Amino acid sequence: MIQALRSGILVLIIPPTLGSIGMIFIVHRKRDQFRRPEGARESGQDW
Repeated sequence: MIQALRSGILVLIIPPTLGSIGMIFIVHRKRDQFRRPEGARESGQDW
């Protein structure tokens, strides 16, 4: 019974953890596509 409980806990923890890590990885790779170049600043942001 204890082994089944441990297995159940792992089954409930591992998929969300892997999904979160995957989403962080994807967002990290895609964020550079949406960044503005350093020289392209708007006039209202120079403070």
